[in-house]
Order: sequence, then C-alpha cells, then structure tokens
Amino acid sequence: MVINKILKFCFFLIAFTVVFSCEDMDSIHKNYLNGEKIYAGILVSIEIRPGYKKVQLEGLTNFLGNSNNLIVEFEDRTETFRIDTDLEDVMSVIINDLEEKTYEFNVTTSDERGNMSVSQDVAGSAIGETFIS
Repeated sequence: MVINKILKFCFFLIAFTVVFSCEDMDSIHKNYLNGEKIYAGILVSIEIRPGYKKVQLEGLTNFLGNSNNLIVEFEDRTETFRIDTDLEDVMSVIINDLEEKTYEFNVTTSDERGNMSVSQDVAGSAIGETFIS
C-alpha cells in the first residue's frame, strides 16, 4: 500500500515537472528567428585633421559597400553627408562652425535600406584664436 502511494506520488511529480518545466524547443533561438542583422558598409582608418574652427574627417572607402550616407554625431549636433557613387580611395568631409576644443565624433554609415554600420568613435580638435596667438 505504501509503495503504491509512493509510486502515485512519483508519477504525479514527474507529470507535473514535465508539463510545467518544458519550454518551446525554439526558445533558445528567439533572438535569431527574425533573421540576421545586416550592417551597412563602413568607412575605415578614420582620421581627424584640425583646421581653423573646423575639422576634416577622412577615411578609406575600401569597405564602404553600398552605403550612401555618412552620419557624424558629436555633442548635441548631427551632420549627415551624402556619399557619392563614384568615390576615390579616400573620402573626405569638412565639419564647420566649431569652437576651439577637442571633440569626440561618433561616425556611422547607412545604406538605402536603412541598415546602419557599426559606429566608430574618433577624437579630434578644432583650433581657434588661442592656438594662433
């Protein structure tokens, strides 16, 4: 009798565990079921060249792919530059109207489908009256 009760208890315990502890077979893949993440091409070897109240951002276009916009964010400002289809090996843009100080630029690119590249942080300085004097 006691063995019969123990077997019933074990059966219900196992049944309860199986019913309430099993998840969907794809639960570990939830983050990936919507498809892969596609990134836009990227501007590489970015350099910042200082200028008088401006900077020149320069980068290699080897891995730019089909990106058509260059987005530069710094402080509370965002500058967007159109990328030409007939590019040289180096792309260069100028950011004007800057105070004399050091900036940290966050550079990303985007393509026509709205895919963004991995962002890159690059530091650079603009010079002004203090530097000249």
